[in-house]
Amino acid sequence: MYAGAYQQNQGFNQQQNQGMNQQNPPAPGAPTHINVESFSDDQIREHLKSRNLQTDGGRPIIVQRLKDEVNKAWSQYYAKSGQQGYGGPPGGFQGQQFYGGPGPYQGPHGRKVGNKFPNPNQGGGPKKKRRRNKPKLTEEERLKRQTEIENRRDEKKRRREEHKRREAEAKEKKRLKKLAAAEKQKQMEIEQRKLKEKRQRSEVFVYFDMKTFGEQLVRRLDPSGEKILSCQYDLSQKGFRVRFSEPNHAENCSQDSTTHNPRTVKVPNELVILPSPIESHCGFFLDPCNPGHPNKDKAFEWVHSQGVDSKTSDTRALALWKQTSLAQFAKYGKIANVYRERGFIVVQFTQAESATAMLETLWTDPTDCTGEINGVPMVYMKPGTPKKRDRQECDKMYPKPAKKRRSQKKAQAQVVKAPVEAPTPVPSNTAETTVTTVTPQG
Repeated sequence: MYAGAYQQNQGFNQQQNQGMNQQNPPAPGAPTHINVESFSDDQIREHLKSRNLQTDGGRPIIVQRLKDEVNKAWSQYYAKSGQQGYGGPPGGFQGQQFYGGPGPYQGPHGRKVGNKFPNPNQGGGPKKKRRRNKPKLTEEERLKRQTEIENRRDEKKRRREEHKRREAEAKEKKRLKKLAAAEKQKQMEIEQRKLKEKRQRSEVFVYFDMKTFGEQLVRRLDPSGEKILSCQYDLSQKGFRVRFSEPNHAENCSQDSTTHNPRTVKVPNELVILPSPIESHCGFFLDPCNPGHPNKDKAFEWVHSQGVDSKTSDTRALALWKQTSLAQFAKYGKIANVYRERGFIVVQFTQAESATAMLETLWTDPTDCTGEINGVPMVYMKPGTPKKRDRQECDKMYPKPAKKRRSQKKAQAQVVKAPVEAPTPVPSNTAETTVTTVTPQG
């Protein structure tokens, strides 16, 4: 079967070459010398089935049905691809089934044809774009369409304007809500200030200095001042740790003292009572020695000139600023107290008019002032007592300088290893004894 197909293919190629050399090429259509009779019934029915054709009937019927379909397919294929009946596979059959080729046939213009019959609905040339013939509109239809377009445009414009109007209303509503919240917050602060002042007026401060009390305790236990070496307050024991120079002095001080029958000591002490600071009677400004103060170097120069060798805003430097504040702000009224809170120096007057006079003279809204203290400009001055919010705002306006961290390598390089020495034995008669006394009562 394959040999016969190959011979037919050779004859077809010769006829095709002859036809191409002629002036008038053959008419389009499929070659008629393909031997369909050589196929078996199963092969014929398989080809018919691949083309969605009926496979029933006897051999003459299915043979004729296949021939008609092949001729029809190749006629349509040549007509769509613009060919003149040559250049395609013989009889419309291709591949190794008909002419023994190793693979599928490569059709004209490089168009690859599969192992089946060519589909008449697929042409070899480029697809032509179909022109859409627009129906001609009457004048009435054109006016109607134009009216619809204008109506849609007007509707879109109306929706856009409506959206802008709603957006403006939402912004205005949000602005009014924000103003109402601010006003409510302001009224709430006023009410809280009244309640706070009411609570402050019912309070007093009784100041107790541990250092002063320790000195009085030492004078009470050791009037001569020769037996006690140190006296420090121990937070864990909630009492004073008194260290004597000799063990027998400690034994005599705590002789026969137990938890059930402790020995007591009375220490005379005077405590200072001052009124609690009231918001309307106070004004505060940033401590000149605060790390965030822009003129802290000038402030420390003045502190050093007063004989206080301090590098931080400790109690010694604070005492100097308190004395200066008491003397400088006394012209505005009687001062009840000067203290430091949250890094600010607070001046507390006995009358609200005195604080108002000081602020009207020195203060310029919101936090600046024109005053100076010991030649150092005063910054962040406000009425009342400092709050957490004031501390945060001040840190933003006058940030503290970042601390320089020493690298680990430099720290290790600066460590000097000292030679190891043998411990010196301490004689038993020079051992120090520590004793804890009971907190004085009454």
